[in-house]
Amino acid sequence: LMELQDNQSKLTRNLSTVNANIEEVEGKLKTLREDWTQENNREFSVEISGICPTCNQSLPVEQIEEAHEKAREYFNLQKSNALAKINQRGKDLKGELQDLQAQIPLYEKNLQALNEEIANQQEFVDGIHFIITGLEKSVGDVTDNPEYTAKLKEKDSTTQAITALSANTQSAKDELQQ
Repeated sequence: LMELQDNQSKLTRNLSTVNANIEEVEGKLKTLREDWTQENNREFSVEISGICPTCNQSLPVEQIEEAHEKAREYFNLQKSNALAKINQRGKDLKGELQDLQAQIPLYEKNLQALNEEIANQQEFVDGIHFIITGLEKSVGDVTDNPEYTAKLKEKDSTTQAITALSANTQSAKDELQQ
């Protein structure tokens, strides 16, 4: 019964751990959704000076437009990579969440079967205790049993006889040695 109760405690702890892990993963997914929204809402903005930093002369318009376009492409690439990374992490967490959620019914089923077995064992133990209590009450005090008291008297008289014989043997031994 104690072994079953230990198993019940272990299963209950495991189920609690799985539920805690589910909450943790759901929290991470929420954070990822917020990160994705924040990244997706990020806007491209860049200011390109029309002056060459080396010679301080005005740059041609096509160079400014080309630099602006390269900056936009770089921004879009970075944003796309960040969103893809968040999406992949979200998919991984979603798979982990599904695995954890699939464990719950198994733990619950095992826990239910264990609880039923514990109840059956406890019922058996209670029945044994009831029988033992009944037997103890029916036996009563052994000193009230005439057979028992007769055997006790017989034991006492036998013990006295042995003691007397032992004393006689010792005195006979002492006489022979003199």
